[in-house]
Amino acid sequence: MVDRSKLAALIVVSLVTGFGTYIGLMSVMIPNNIDSNTTVTTTEPLPTTTPPTTPPLDDEDEINPDIFTFEGVELMWIIIGGFKLKFNQTVVYVDPYNIDDIDDPVLETADYIIITHDHGPHFSLVDINALSDNETILISAPGPAIFFHPDYTVYPGDTLELDDVTFEFVPAYNVNKYRVGGALFHPPEFDDVGVITEFNGTRIYNASDTDRIPEMKSIVADIALLPVSGYAWMEPEEAAGAVEDLMESSDLAYAIPIHWGYNRGSRWHAERFVELANCTTIILEKLFERF
Repeated sequence: MVDRSKLAALIVVSLVTGFGTYIGLMSVMIPNNIDSNTTVTTTEPLPTTTPPTTPPLDDEDEINPDIFTFEGVELMWIIIGGFKLKFNQTVVYVDPYNIDDIDDPVLETADYIIITHDHGPHFSLVDINALSDNETILISAPGPAIFFHPDYTVYPGDTLELDDVTFEFVPAYNVNKYRVGGALFHPPEFDDVGVITEFNGTRIYNASDTDRIPEMKSIVADIALLPVSGYAWMEPEEAAGAVEDLMESSDLAYAIPIHWGYNRGSRWHAERFVELANCTTIILEKLFERF
């Protein structure tokens, strides 16, 4: 359970010690459990080839978030890898971030919050607190769990069968995306996770921050949420290959590109993925639309 007073105190401590700055920085930050002998930098160069970016929206072109419903499960993209899932009255958030208007009618108090790894736009104590009450169950990969006290700390391969939902946790890591200095952005030994959320037999796979990895061939999912912005995540071509891998075990109904249009990646990446993926695809608009 979440003790809101303790969690609020943790937030204050985090801000005082500088962690508040950490959680608000760029999409890829130095993991807190990085080896002391590894040399990295927090300022990363832009890719040598930059695809066309989507121009800012005109004032009259306001975009509303899409709420996509499949087999009774509502899916809403918040930003980056953050999603809200709802089935009946059960509300799940994965990596909520930038929740700057808790009074928005599409936002609700969480029954479950899952944190996949410890990079700032995926692990935000401020947003966890905003969406929690004393009944919210917090579930975290081991990296973020160092900084707060989740109800469950999970590792790749773990499964949680709770009252009305099942969570399966799968690996999420890089194989060929490196920081300056040679360290992977998301090393496999950090035990970051992707998550498959299952409601009444319907399975939604949020890959989190990952490359195309061999484990995807054994994942069973109806919907796949795949990062496509390149740089520290899959390029659109790699994400399309991940779809092929997933379809070895899954009757994949939809693939949805995520992790674009904020800091790294643009709509071009999402549209390129849609062009290449050998399955039905949907481009969702974010709750907090930024370019």
